[in-house]
Amino acid sequence: RRFPTIHRTCRERGIRTPEDPIPVVPAAHYQCGGLLTDWDGRTTLPGLYAAGEVACTGVHGANRLASNSLLEAVVFSHRASRRLEFDLAALPGPDAPIPDPFPPEPRGGEEAEAVEERIRTIMWEEVGLVRSDEGLERARAELESLGERPLAIPESGSLAMRAREVEFLLTLGTLIVRAAQRRRESRGLHYTTSHPFRDSEHFLRDTVLAR
Repeated sequence: RRFPTIHRTCRERGIRTPEDPIPVVPAAHYQCGGLLTDWDGRTTLPGLYAAGEVACTGVHGANRLASNSLLEAVVFSHRASRRLEFDLAALPGPDAPIPDPFPPEPRGGEEAEAVEERIRTIMWEEVGLVRSDEGLERARAELESLGERPLAIPESGSLAMRAREVEFLLTLGTLIVRAAQRRRESRGLHYTTSHPFRDSEHFLRDTVLAR
């Protein structure tokens, strides 16, 4: 009665609840950190604001408290909306030309869907809930190998954008791996069997990446 969707899904998969035990696996279902912002949701890119789990505002430590997700989503989005009242006047007007950030450059190469699936598999298997120096190095090497092969960019706008998103996934995955390799300790969400203890002398700080 309380979880009819789960009950129905289990039955469809041959699991007869409540008689049979339900298989359970851990999963990463939230993000801790993201685009660095000020307390009004502003990033270093003029006109770009971030709020919610995509943003890094400083309210999270090495892990996320459940109620803090509401703080991220409600408080900082409200602060960003209030800041926009003042910032909109400085942004280009509606008649100003907006350059296309993703100009169409069709080319052949690896299919985006296959590359995306490979990135997801690498990140889950080697950079997931339990990490190690060896696994992170395997992930770094494979992501680097994927990056050396050109990705197919079709002519269609939506499909071309999808391919660009996969390129961004590859970049983001690579940065996550590099940051994890630099943090030679275990803290919060970052647990590695190669360095199972905290090292506050060297790593009691956020990892901030800037271009």
